[in-house]
Amino acid sequence: MNAALAVVGQLSSSSGTVSKLAAEFHVEWPLLAAQILNFTVVALLLYRFAVGPLLRVIDERRRTVQSGLVDAEKAAKKLAASDVLCHKKQIEAGGEAKKIIGDAKLAADALALDRKKQMDTELAALRTKEAERISAERDAAIRSAVKELRLQAAALSEKILRTGIDEDAAAQFSANAVRAIESANG
Repeated sequence: MNAALAVVGQLSSSSGTVSKLAAEFHVEWPLLAAQILNFTVVALLLYRFAVGPLLRVIDERRRTVQSGLVDAEKAAKKLAASDVLCHKKQIEAGGEAKKIIGDAKLAADALALDRKKQMDTELAALRTKEAERISAERDAAIRSAVKELRLQAAALSEKILRTGIDEDAAAQFSANAVRAIESANG
């Protein structure tokens, strides 16, 4: 403070213009020196307690933003890699789906073929069974018809015999009728 007063004092003594100017504006040198000292103290305090912490916060914020940008860039790279991997997995899944569908078609075709074979076997068994049933019905109908013919032949023979033919002719007629029926039975 004394140095500032000394400088101001030298200026006032060495130069008449400065003295005139200072007198015209009513400058009081000790008061001006005190104001300069007060301004310096306040500026130092503001720098120490306001500007310094503010600069530290700004610097820390700058580092945080920079770190966030680096992290965002890393995330973008990971996202791009993830997109590539996802696309690759989709292609693989499509291939697997086609394989599964192909396998399912082959299995369905094999099942249909097995089912057709089973149906053919069942149909053949049914045909055989029906053929046996029809044959049995035919044989029963033939036996019934032969029985009926025998009964008719016997009735006819009896009728003829009652009409009065001789016994030898009746016996021969009956024998011929029995042979004819037996040969028809086969």
